[in-house]
Amino acid sequence: MDRDLKDICKEIAKEKNLPVEMVESIVNAPFEFAREKIKEGDIRKFESFGSILIKKLGTFRVKEMDYYKNKKIYLRKKANSKIFKDKQKKLADGK
Repeated sequence: MDRDLKDICKEIAKEKNLPVEMVESIVNAPFEFAREKIKEGDIRKFESFGSILIKKLGTFRVKEMDYYKNKKIYLRKKANSKIFKDKQKKLADGK
């Protein structure tokens, strides 16, 4: 039976006599670090996304296939945003 992460954190907090929030913060810290480092990458260059090694957890990296899929979505949203802004500007100008 799978236990929920919150249940595990509660159990550890009780065992170590620590606040649950502190245990959750400690458990989530490596993943938040990896997320922030990956966000620092430049969407225009796949090479800017390095791999992040976290001891006892493994290596986190952006898969090339996911990169190109997300880049396509990002560029589409950016283009649509520009088109939308241009249309709004034309409507405001009365054209």
